[in-house]
Amino acid sequence: MMIRRTRILLIAAAANAAALLHVSASSFDPFSVDSLLSAAEQPRVYSSKDSGDRAKALTEYGTAASFYHQYRTEAAEAGDRNAEKDALACELDACISANLSEQAQKLLDEYKSLYADTAGSSISLWQAEIFLIQRNIDKADAILKVLLDKIAKSDPVRLSALRCAALVAERRNQAQTAADIYGEIATSSGLKTVLGRRAAERQVLALGSIKRYTDALKILASLPVASSARDVDAMKILRFYLTLKEKGLPGVGDGWNAVREVETPFKDDLFYLVASRISEEYVALKEYRKAIEAGRLACEFATVREDAMEAVHNLIYISLQLKDTEYAAVLSEQLLTIFKDSYLSPDQKLELAEVFFKDHRSSQALELCINALESDADNKESTYRKALALAMAVSDFDSARALIQAYDTVPENTPLRDLDRAMVLCNEKKYDDALVLYRKMIDGGSLSGEVFRRAFSGAVECFGKLNRKTEALAWGRQLRSRKKDDDTVLLFVALMEEQNGNLKAALDDYKEYAENSKAPQCAEALLSAGKLAIRLGNNEEAEKILSRLLNDFPESPLFEESSYWLVYSLCAAGKDVAAELQAWSFYRSHPKSQYSCEALLKVARFYAGSDSQSHAIEPLTRLCEQGDFPEIRMKALSLSVKLYLRQEDTDRAESALSLLLQSTDDPERLAEAAFLSGEIARSRNDFKIAAERYAKAAELAKGTVMEQAAQGAIADCIFAMASYRPSVQEKSPSDSSEQTDASSLIPSYRQALEAYLNLLDVRDLVPEFRAAALYKAAVSAELNNDDEQAVQLLKRLIALLSARDAALHPTETFWIARGALRFENLAHKDPALERVQAVIPALIWLNNAGIISSETASQRINALRKKQYQPLTQEFAKP
Repeated sequence: MMIRRTRILLIAAAANAAALLHVSASSFDPFSVDSLLSAAEQPRVYSSKDSGDRAKALTEYGTAASFYHQYRTEAAEAGDRNAEKDALACELDACISANLSEQAQKLLDEYKSLYADTAGSSISLWQAEIFLIQRNIDKADAILKVLLDKIAKSDPVRLSALRCAALVAERRNQAQTAADIYGEIATSSGLKTVLGRRAAERQVLALGSIKRYTDALKILASLPVASSARDVDAMKILRFYLTLKEKGLPGVGDGWNAVREVETPFKDDLFYLVASRISEEYVALKEYRKAIEAGRLACEFATVREDAMEAVHNLIYISLQLKDTEYAAVLSEQLLTIFKDSYLSPDQKLELAEVFFKDHRSSQALELCINALESDADNKESTYRKALALAMAVSDFDSARALIQAYDTVPENTPLRDLDRAMVLCNEKKYDDALVLYRKMIDGGSLSGEVFRRAFSGAVECFGKLNRKTEALAWGRQLRSRKKDDDTVLLFVALMEEQNGNLKAALDDYKEYAENSKAPQCAEALLSAGKLAIRLGNNEEAEKILSRLLNDFPESPLFEESSYWLVYSLCAAGKDVAAELQAWSFYRSHPKSQYSCEALLKVARFYAGSDSQSHAIEPLTRLCEQGDFPEIRMKALSLSVKLYLRQEDTDRAESALSLLLQSTDDPERLAEAAFLSGEIARSRNDFKIAAERYAKAAELAKGTVMEQAAQGAIADCIFAMASYRPSVQEKSPSDSSEQTDASSLIPSYRQALEAYLNLLDVRDLVPEFRAAALYKAAVSAELNNDDEQAVQLLKRLIALLSARDAALHPTETFWIARGALRFENLAHKDPALERVQAVIPALIWLNNAGIISSETASQRINALRKKQYQPLTQEFAKP
């Protein structure tokens, strides 16, 4: 899959003799200016002019320009002013056709100084053509608009001006405009003329590109029967392009085999353009192999250097799509060999260097990058940055260092280069070495402004990667003492204080930064301070800080997040009305914000856990109806189910659960839905169905807390079935004594006890679940007439938690308190010495936890003493 090197070498050899926009005045080239001018034919008295005309007819425009220059010299020597003017015009025409823009511009400037009064519109047209060669489309377009408005439709120059305008439209991808202009040229010239036929072909190409296939095929069919091999091939390749565009691969069949055999000696840029469009179409269809074939054909058809270069670039792009970096690199080498460095811009060199980097040809890539640097005096820093990014993109750190070294030639730029060296070290994950370099730069004390901030930011990143928070904080404090006016350092110190757990100090630093700084990070500091205040339980201060942020920085990207945390702080402070008003105001102004939906959900949760549960209904209803954030909607539906269950409205709970099940296929959500379904069944006293649904939840949530909760709920259902006896109203009239004997099928307290004991054997059981399971297992043992096992279980329950930590663990404390009461009742039931002595620690625990007073504990112990069989030797010790 290689480009035919000989063909491209021919293109390179003929680069100066190729036509970009201008074609011969002979029958081979109807687009030239002189073929359309109505000036009288000059008598052919100069052999050099005849030679120039013959070279021009063969499209050897560079050679023609040389002969015309000789013609001009001979005319000047002969004193033939008319011939001299004609020779200059012929040479200028030939240079434009040869794509020699600099030489053409010099000749045009000379022509304007000598013949400006007599040249008329030709000078403007020449200038537009030169601008087109230089790819200066805007200037060419401006000239052509004035020219076309000024010249009459009968003026022969108009057709050449229209041709240039069509080329401008093509360059700008304005296919409809190009099609209209080519249509005007074809109509004016007639389809039987070469000029008209070529214009119609270009019109077909333009219409095909905008999918006007019927119109394009109609024009193609209206063309006279092709009389040359070139026209036959043009019809063939255009028809294939239209078919491929309209019908895709199935429509063209084997047509591509015929197209790629086109070998006409009269190729012009139409063939290049069509082959390029075919290649693009194959790329769009992801037929990259065929796209490469078409791209190679376009390369062979290219008649000017720029088109040939573009064709090879396209081949490189397609090769990279195929991940064939080796072929892309070979093409890049050929491009460099054929077109030389002088024809490539610095950006084009970097594009080729990127290919070499991807193919692991570091030396070639580096050489090309340095070459690009040397050839771009005006934008060296930008070119250097691009080159460095290319090396870093493929983790070629050695090449990156070499680039830095090559560019580090100016002493005042050394800090910037050191930043780059440190950046390379960070990408190599050599954070220790990078930190040493960053600190050396910063501790030297000479850095300021953006360079200091970049170095400081790099050091911060290294400290974070190395997890050296304590050292970072010490360094930051030291740096802060030296740079008291640098708020950037203060912000870093605040962050380090926070990461080191010094929350109060961090809060003070954030507040100080926010008070003194006007930088964009001020809003970030206020948000951090507000969140820290919430963590410290100072919700009033959080409210003030976050309110200031919202008032002072309404356009900040942090506005929405800050609004959420303000609602959070209001809820935490118990300001339910203010929180609700703020949440609704935020939601109405930002209904598509995730944070506003989260704020509403926060308010709903607050009310759902309060005595004002009805206030949670409206925000939950709104959140259940929104579809922008499915996760929030599912949370709202889940909370709705739980809320309705608390209100004993099982019908609405079931309706919300149904919506939840329709909204997800996520296993975690399905497990939660199964659990909630069990809750609904349990609230209806249908414990058997509830247990089955909890079992399904446990199966879906293997290895999670949800599984533990489901196992505990199953045990609760077994306990409930052991305890539950239908009321008279629930009994069916058909119940018989035989059915009553079926009570043996009802689970027993022994089964409940086993279920709780199984849960207690679970590894990493949640502490709250363990406390509840121990208490319920003890109750089950007692009801199963096994008081001794109940006592042992209650002892384990009391030992779960130290009394001094009771306030931090309210759930465990609740179950231990209930367990202590149960334990006391067991002691009263059987006041043996061992049991009374065992219950005393439970009463002491309640006293130390602040649940009962010392006096109450003493009274309850004395009550037990009166029932004991033997005197107590252990006295109650006050804490």
